[in-house]
Amino acid sequence: MAFVITVALLKGGVGKTTTAVALAEAASLGAPVTLVDADPMGSAYRWSQLAAESGQPLRSAVVPMAAADLPRRIGPASRGAAVVVIDAPPPGPGAATIAGGAIGAADVVVMPTPPEFAALDRVPATAAQAAEHGTRALAVLTMVRAGLADRQAAVDALKGWGVAVAATELPLTVSVQRNYGQAVTGTLARFGIDLMSELIGGTDNG
Repeated sequence: MAFVITVALLKGGVGKTTTAVALAEAASLGAPVTLVDADPMGSAYRWSQLAAESGQPLRSAVVPMAAADLPRRIGPASRGAAVVVIDAPPPGPGAATIAGGAIGAADVVVMPTPPEFAALDRVPATAAQAAEHGTRALAVLTMVRAGLADRQAAVDALKGWGVAVAATELPLTVSVQRNYGQAVTGTLARFGIDLMSELIGGTDNG
């Protein structure tokens, strides 16, 4: 059985696809990985297409699968993979069913969130959905600007809500923004490797 990581938050624009691709590429350094793009927007799949066209394809196999019966389809689509990473969709028509299936299929749910209240406010609902399935959930701060107090305020808020917080964070940098459609390198690669290590080790920021 593959180890399934679902990257989900009930809000768009929080860095889900970036986190999912980084995790899939980190895991693929040591094992076969399938990245399931469950977002109807297809950003992860498009990323893989652009990377292939650039001559530096992603190591993970990216499969578009924005389907309501996602849990049933994952097994056949990821046969031979040791790790499956699911990029769940943000809210939208039909997205709740797809996201719910992605969360239900996971061994761990990763919840990317920038340190701003509009995004943080959606974390408890996502964590509660994971808890309904008895699935571990971990918040990961993304788009973190160096030296700003909102980062610590975000950590304090999440922990006050009883949400586990990863020690690994994704900074807001030009290099990360430019990584879309390219092989995962530099800061984004290190983020993926460090976060994957946390998921395997079961540690959090506390």
